[in-house]
Amino acid sequence: MKTYNDFMMSELSPKLPCDSDEIRKCHNAAFARLESCFVLETAGLSTNTVEECFIQLKISMDETLEEWYTKNANSTRDSCNAVIENLRKQHLDPDINDAYDRFKEDYERFAIGAQDVIAKVFFDLQLKLNDDMKQFTTRLKSLKDYDKKLALEKAARAFQEQETERIKEEQSRLQQEAENRRNEMAHLIEKQNAEKQRFGQKMKNMADGHQEQMENMNKANEKTLKDEKGKADEEIQKLNQELLDEKEENGRNLREVQEMYANAPAPGPAPCYGQASFASPNTGGCRKVSLESKSASRKPQAEIMYQRTETARLWQQNSERKQRELEAVQSAKFHEGLLNTIAVGSAVVGAAACAAFPPAAPIIATCAAIVSFGAFLIGNVFN
Repeated sequence: MKTYNDFMMSELSPKLPCDSDEIRKCHNAAFARLESCFVLETAGLSTNTVEECFIQLKISMDETLEEWYTKNANSTRDSCNAVIENLRKQHLDPDINDAYDRFKEDYERFAIGAQDVIAKVFFDLQLKLNDDMKQFTTRLKSLKDYDKKLALEKAARAFQEQETERIKEEQSRLQQEAENRRNEMAHLIEKQNAEKQRFGQKMKNMADGHQEQMENMNKANEKTLKDEKGKADEEIQKLNQELLDEKEENGRNLREVQEMYANAPAPGPAPCYGQASFASPNTGGCRKVSLESKSASRKPQAEIMYQRTETARLWQQNSERKQRELEAVQSAKFHEGLLNTIAVGSAVVGAAACAAFPPAAPIIATCAAIVSFGAFLIGNVFN
């Protein structure tokens, strides 16, 4: 409003009194300047708030404009009275005084006879002039009253015509201002809708990009998890096969040992050449067999069985450890996918809420960012 008042003061103060059209032109120019400032200052406000502020501003401008009209009318009236006074002093008063002086000079110059009679006749003339002046004054008063009445009627007609013209101008001004206001409100609404649409599109693009990124990450994670699971399955299958082979090998070794003990010959009655001997059931003779060599042949078989059993146990532990690691990786991938889904969902819901409620868009966007960031931190903890 200060912009409007300063512009009207600087433009109209040197011009008063002036025509009403000049005031109207200055008002339109000040309103255009004020309108541009109003649009810039209310860019981030809602439509209802902007409309209320514009109505209050319009009321203040109308009051100020009416004050300027009143001030211009008073200045015009004072100027007209000053002009009338100057013209009366310039034209009427000098003519009346000069006529009286010329009348007196001509009477004294042309009057012939006794001076006292001449003076008395002039004195009687003055008395008659006074009577005539009284009569003329009465007539002038009546004429003045009549002229006053005519002047009042004329002034009333002029005032009526002026009021009619002013009402027409006011109606035209109000129509123009209403049209300007409608255009301005339409421009503001269009601008806010464009801003809302731009913000919604931006949030949608962000959500789509985030969704696409999450889908790509999920696909990559699923592929990696699938490959790892396939490798783990292959390793487990290979380990199981090795365990089965080891078990079969251990069984074969056990059977060989059993057969070895079952086929071993019984000890003979007497030693041969001072050494322990066993009788051969086939030959019936004495075959020298060293006990030390027999024990030595049995010892490697027991060590081989122990080593193979220990190897089977280690393979079993390794298989169980890999199975636990695989289950841990699967659990981590599942939680990561769940948290990514939560982050994407919060972004999409935030974008939709921002598009539906633009005044609360900063708060909604902040909440969605907090949820997404929290999901990201939790995902890092699981990883």
